[in-house]
Amino acid sequence: MKQTRRAVVYISLVSSLCLALAVSYLPSNASAITAADWKAGHIIDDSIFFNKDTMTPQQIQDFLNAKVPTCDRNHQAFFWLGGVYNQPPYTCLKEYNENPTTHENNIGRFNADGSPVVVNGGKSAAQIIWDAGQLYSINPQVLLVMLQKETALVTDPWSATWQYNRAMGYACPDSGVGGSANCDTSYYGFYNQVTSAAKQMRRYVTYPDSYNFKAGVTRNIQWDVPSSCGSSPVYIETQGTAALYNYTPYQPNAMALSNLYGGQDDGCSAYGNRNFWVYFNDWFGVTSRKFAATYAGQSAYPTIVSGRSTLSSLRYSNAGNLPWYDDVSAPQYQTYPVHLATTQPINTASQFSSGWPANNRATGTFAHVYEADGVTLAPNQHIAQPGQIVQFDFTLTANAPVGTYREYFQPVLEGSAMWNMGGVAWTAITVKPVTFAATFAGQSIYPIVQKGQSTTSFFRFSNSGTLPWYDDTSALISKTYPVHLATANPINNASPLSASWPTNNRASGTFSRVYEADGVTLAANQHVALPGQIAEFSFAFSVAQAQASGTYRQFFQPILEGSTMWNMGGLVWLDVSVP
Repeated sequence: MKQTRRAVVYISLVSSLCLALAVSYLPSNASAITAADWKAGHIIDDSIFFNKDTMTPQQIQDFLNAKVPTCDRNHQAFFWLGGVYNQPPYTCLKEYNENPTTHENNIGRFNADGSPVVVNGGKSAAQIIWDAGQLYSINPQVLLVMLQKETALVTDPWSATWQYNRAMGYACPDSGVGGSANCDTSYYGFYNQVTSAAKQMRRYVTYPDSYNFKAGVTRNIQWDVPSSCGSSPVYIETQGTAALYNYTPYQPNAMALSNLYGGQDDGCSAYGNRNFWVYFNDWFGVTSRKFAATYAGQSAYPTIVSGRSTLSSLRYSNAGNLPWYDDVSAPQYQTYPVHLATTQPINTASQFSSGWPANNRATGTFAHVYEADGVTLAPNQHIAQPGQIVQFDFTLTANAPVGTYREYFQPVLEGSAMWNMGGVAWTAITVKPVTFAATFAGQSIYPIVQKGQSTTSFFRFSNSGTLPWYDDTSALISKTYPVHLATANPINNASPLSASWPTNNRASGTFSRVYEADGVTLAANQHVALPGQIAEFSFAFSVAQAQASGTYRQFFQPILEGSTMWNMGGLVWLDVSVP
């Protein structure tokens, strides 16, 4: 069954009265758009076309009320094209209701007090429109505009029965001047028309290969119904645009675009899709909006140890006029998500991508969404409205050789022909080797030890390397080399004061304390010193009775016991006085 139908708002002149009626329903905001804004291959963005949550039923009702403040129930009898006769009283769309099951409606029916009859089980036109949008994920604004461009129902103050029967022009193929001979009457009725049209729009997207027009292809699109009017090739950019052409397969020619709010006709002027575009822009805002990103900040340039990872972040302001959706919210709204991609050139495979969704996509989820101040969290952390700021958090894993690298990123509208949102930014990544290193961080006072006695001293060292230190307690568990406090200068010299040590050249193999970098706060693990933390070694100097009196300078340094990388630096000493 052919569902496409030319819009009835602009048809060949048969009655000047009909034309006057049609022109009167055109939007009045002539300054909103110009012919230069028309783009045949991009009538509407998908993020708009498929956004089912733009209006509530009450908002749709308010919209209809505003378009027709007063219904003209007793307008004069009217002969429409094709000899369809209508007489008062008339029911305009804001007062219409219908039972979706029995299809009983209230056309021309009013109570004694003048209020419109509400049929048993009836739903308002606003509710029917909203229900269809929700059921098939079609923007109710799209359905309102289709009603207007097909039968002018939205702004008609004295709507006729035929307008409700053929409200969306569904199952009414092109059949000349306003006629209904080719209409399938089984689809008559407002509920049938709205619901069927919404379902058909969804079918165009679900089964794109079953229809002539689909996103990402070039098709010759006629100027009007007669093939003799000719056509021109059009690259169709969005699914919504393809759906509109499948429903009404004509594009406006120069005459139709020369006066967006008029109805000049050179015999090859089709107005359906032009009127859709005009109505939508004037009623609900632009149908084609831009996605644009502006750099808004980032974390510090990272330094990463080979084989290790670190967390980085980039911030971008939504500088366009459409919301951004991430992988969490995009499926709900059936739109393209915004991802953080590698670039320069786009989709470069990153050396730091271990753990990413792909080697050229750092993340597809917003870590935070802020208001324009960059501090206040937005109400929805997975949708960024225009002006808001998105923070992408992602890991960088150093699988590259030692050195400094520059990695470029930009947000992209994943899967869209309009993927390039701008906002190229970069971070400098320094990869440094795995190291064990110690820096002196404090010690006890120089001790005085009587012969035959002992005293306790300590050294503190900061872990200034890139790997944790383990002592004898934790190294066994982690199966790694332990860090010991050894005599030094020269290394491993036998100390005369070592009677209480594990050996005469190892003062200690256990951390007595592990502190955070402040040197005060105890670390969570007292037997592992992470990079930046401070390890304390406590040990005793023991002086034998026969030890000669004098001052002894004993050198020490921490070492990685058993490793070829034993030398961690951090040479220190204590002067021990024996009276």
